Amino acid sequence: MWIKLSKLFYILLVLYYGWFQIIFFQFPNMLLFLGAGMIGFILLDSLQKRKNIFRYITRELLLWFVFGVTSFIFGLMIAVDYTNLINALSTFFQFLILIWGIVYIANQDGNINFFVDVFTGYSIISALTTLFWGIDYGQGRISMGLSNNPNTLGITMVIGIICILYRLNLKKTGYSILAFLSIMLLIYVSLLTGSRKSVLSIVLLLIYWGHDLKCL
Repeated sequence: MWIKLSKLFYILLVLYYGWFQIIFFQFPNMLLFLGAGMIGFILLDSLQKRKNIFRYITRELLLWFVFGVTSFIFGLMIAVDYTNLINALSTFFQFLILIWGIVYIANQDGNINFFVDVFTGYSIISALTTLFWGIDYGQGRISMGLSNNPNTLGITMVIGIICILYRLNLKKTGYSILAFLSIMLLIYVSLLTGSRKSVLSIVLLLIYWGHDLKCL
């Protein structure tokens, strides 16, 4: 039960951070509340199952933690504004904790399908929002909102395509058709953003996927 509640908070976190606050408005400390909820339910799950939470700290997370601590130490020596230093590192460590939570949930599930599906849904919602209610960002480029850089939106489309291809099962005809339609939507929106790097990434991604599919 705790993991399901943690997943719910993660879904709300992604949608609020990447979509709701861009399209509508911001709630004070909402990201902190959703992140704390996700991690809090994970801690309850670990207590119930008597799991050692430290075993889910990967080497990559440990290295990033060391990087953060080192940055803090050197920052105290050279930073002009300590407030900016503290705020930046606070956000950095919060993201590390969220990544730890993702590792924990993925370990319990035995796969990353949940997170792939969440990002797929988020990218499609972002694409549809841009397509029907997008705003002119200037120079013929569109985005979801003025606070949403077209290049960032383009990256979202690229990662969304990666997630769809990751879960694609060509043996399921109906699902395959829906997946390809979704990919076409994401490609079209990526073109509307005017992000050349995103378009190039999509082209290379599809070439690689087609070659990999041919080799199977």
